[in-house]
Amino acid sequence: MKSKQLFGKNLVFTGASSIKRDYLFALTWALDAVPQTGINKQTNLLVIGEKPGNSKLRKAEKYGVSSITDKEFVDAIVEKFPGKTPEEIIEVEVY
Repeated sequence: MKSKQLFGKNLVFTGASSIKRDYLFALTWALDAVPQTGINKQTNLLVIGEKPGNSKLRKAEKYGVSSITDKEFVDAIVEKFPGKTPEEIIEVEVY
């Protein structure tokens, strides 16, 4: 997934990730996307980590929400901010 495909999207995260959830939310804002805590009709994308929650997976299927892995999400971030760590991206782009 390209970072431009995340622009203006509503994202929900499920499952464990190597990046803390607070960082994921901040990185989402850095990509001009909006993090959500739950899936609804306005959700555009589900980002799936290890051991995802069945409830969110079922709701995503119900609403026809596309999904990507947390690795694909991180790859999109790296594409937009090459050579920067998540902490550097957050510091520069969000704060």
